[in-house]
Amino acid sequence: MWSDIPNDVQMRWLDEDGHVTTVRHPSGNSNGNTFDYQGRQLSCEHGGRRVVRYEPGGTATVVAERYQGQRLNSPNDVVVHPDGDIWFTDPLYGINGNYEGFKAEPELPVAVYRVDGRTGRSTRSVTSSAARTGSASRPTTRSWTWPTPARRARSRCSTSMAGRS
Repeated sequence: MWSDIPNDVQMRWLDEDGHVTTVRHPSGNSNGNTFDYQGRQLSCEHGGRRVVRYEPGGTATVVAERYQGQRLNSPNDVVVHPDGDIWFTDPLYGINGNYEGFKAEPELPVAVYRVDGRTGRSTRSVTSSAARTGSASRPTTRSWTWPTPARRARSRCSTSMAGRS
């Protein structure tokens, strides 16, 4: 599964016969896509400035679109931790112009957010230029990593930073 952000489409490659199909069009200029442990797709939408989860019947559930009353910038990458928490990056890419979303002024700093898998409550965990893009979860730990584009170094954020241990 991948997104063609400017063309507003999600696509997939089918292993059975090697062909590519369209999954969703329009896709909200989605970028980061992943699946939770129940098999539901999650997508970061630059156009909608939100993170959505597609339920088995196809309806979209908004996971996050605001933090403390302000709109997210353009959620970019998302990962689901085995405990059900949803982590995502929120850079400016989708609001910098109309190519990957819609030009707008940022309301929040570039950050990494965590949505509590039990309560749905969002918390901001990291605020820095290092929080721009990329994420991965290791199922055997309570941490996740993201690459820092400026230095190509790896940073680590533990869920304990968000008040969880």
